[in-house]
Amino acid sequence: MTAFENRWSYGTKQRVAYELMLNVGTARADVHLTTWAQADDASFEYTRRKTGVPVVVTVAHSLRKALDALARKHVTIINTEYSKPFTVDGFSGWMRDAMTAAGLPLDCKPHGLRKPPWPSAR
Repeated sequence: MTAFENRWSYGTKQRVAYELMLNVGTARADVHLTTWAQADDASFEYTRRKTGVPVVVTVAHSLRKALDALARKHVTIINTEYSKPFTVDGFSGWMRDAMTAAGLPLDCKPHGLRKPPWPSAR
């Protein structure tokens, strides 16, 4: 986590994606289509695409900081270099590139951010 945070500062799409997965528990199938309207409220609401289960969480301070530092250029928060929403597979490849740039090993997966072995204190 430290390596990723050191490589991708606030103001980058990579940091927002990381913060969404870490603090909201969104899966890649959910995070790549997250909208600014969802993120603007004090509580973050979405329905998990895989299970259809509705989720409501309070926006953590570090997520709010990441969102506030990112320019708003589209309805969705995280977009391709062509200003289009990512596909699930495109988002996965993009995150893998971000993790590699942070010096993380290939066995390090974003899924681990959703099910951390540490107590949530953020």
